[in-house]
Amino acid sequence: MESGENSDNDSPQNNPPIIIPKNPNISDWDAFSEEIVKGIAENCQGYKFMHYLNSRHYSKINNICMYIGIILCPLAGTLSAINVYFNNTHVSVYISIAIALITYIAALKISIVKFGRYNEKSNLHEQFSKKYAQLENNSRIQLTLNRQNRINARVYLNWLTKIYDEIYQGSPIINSWIYKKYMKQVETSGIIFPGKYDSVIRINNSVENDIEMGNPLTPLREFSKAQMNYEINRLMGI
Repeated sequence: MESGENSDNDSPQNNPPIIIPKNPNISDWDAFSEEIVKGIAENCQGYKFMHYLNSRHYSKINNICMYIGIILCPLAGTLSAINVYFNNTHVSVYISIAIALITYIAALKISIVKFGRYNEKSNLHEQFSKKYAQLENNSRIQLTLNRQNRINARVYLNWLTKIYDEIYQGSPIINSWIYKKYMKQVETSGIIFPGKYDSVIRINNSVENDIEMGNPLTPLREFSKAQMNYEINRLMGI
């Protein structure tokens, strides 16, 4: 009886899966995941500068229009007062023409500012420049820390790629001339050009143990050929 009970308890069906705890000295970060984070941080750095340049460009246009308005509006009022003094003279004709031109330019300036929305565009580009800067700094801090002190690699990469995609999709379009200007700076100074990928797609053929990839408790199960075929057919819907 004892031998029979022992044989039943030793059968693979009654034995629970083997649980191997994760070694705290083994980091779930590797060179490949660090390269991914580094590439995203470099892209953030590039987009940060380009959105900053775009923000300055629209801010400069808005300031010029505002300064023109500050000068023209009082000037038109002053010329109107002077025109009263030169009423019914040939000088009054020139002053009236000048007032009409100034009024036209002031109205045109208001229409350009209202249609262009330069202040709004400047603030929007500045906002996304700060978002890219925050994401870059976060990635830089993670890579600066020791591997054992970082956030779990899978969790951090999922968060980083999600936030990066959300910022990229919601960001305003960068002016083409700023993009080309930044490209020239890349060629001369060697700074990072965002979105520049290799023409060859590389495949990572390395096999990592689940224990090293951040799974703290990994069940080890041995599948027979029949079980493996069943699992494959179930996934394929056969």
